[in-house]
Amino acid sequence: SLKMTASTVPVLLLAILVGAASGRDVITSCNETSSSGQVLLRIDGLGTFEAVCVQRHRLFGDGWLVIQQRVDQSEDFYRNWAHYRAGFGRLDKNFWMGLERVHRLTSAEPHELAVEIDVFGEYKYARYSSFAVGSEAEKYVLKEVGNYSGTAKDALTVQRGRAFSTFDEDNDLDENKNCAIRMAGGWWFVNSCSGCSLNSNYDGSAPRMQWIYGQITYSRMMIRKTLL
Repeated sequence: SLKMTASTVPVLLLAILVGAASGRDVITSCNETSSSGQVLLRIDGLGTFEAVCVQRHRLFGDGWLVIQQRVDQSEDFYRNWAHYRAGFGRLDKNFWMGLERVHRLTSAEPHELAVEIDVFGEYKYARYSSFAVGSEAEKYVLKEVGNYSGTAKDALTVQRGRAFSTFDEDNDLDENKNCAIRMAGGWWFVNSCSGCSLNSNYDGSAPRMQWIYGQITYSRMMIRKTLL
């Protein structure tokens, strides 16, 4: 079960009651609305929270839920396990939706993943036909990464089967170093700690966020229920 305390629940999650009292419709999937932007999303067992949907995407269409976004350096992504589990940040800027939420969604129904990045001013994307994250007992392992397509290189397939790591929860397979400390952010790290880490430093200082490429100035990860 998901355990949270006042000291570990990020500010983002404390807005639940305010949003729920606003009279807006509560949805269980971005497929249930035609609206882009902030919505109220409900996950069984986790309650209702603020989230971001993307509709009418020029490449990917409708029904996408944003699970990670980086647009500037105003948010610190060098966070502990509790924060990555629960989620943190500002929905209008930089945020991480939370591993427990992603796990509940992707384990309940099949999902696909789209990753968008900006590299030296050039837009690139990577799309995966399936995506699933394991439970906290499984260390939020990257359980499923499907077929790749896109203009960004495939950086995620090699990380399939890797557990999630943070500076206080070292689950990578390298006994000599903690990749989350070395890369200044939580991620599903391979032994070399390199290749892909979208939660590392934004400002260009090492270790900087990367998707094989360095010098990324924007990232967004989105999931969608697989359309049958």
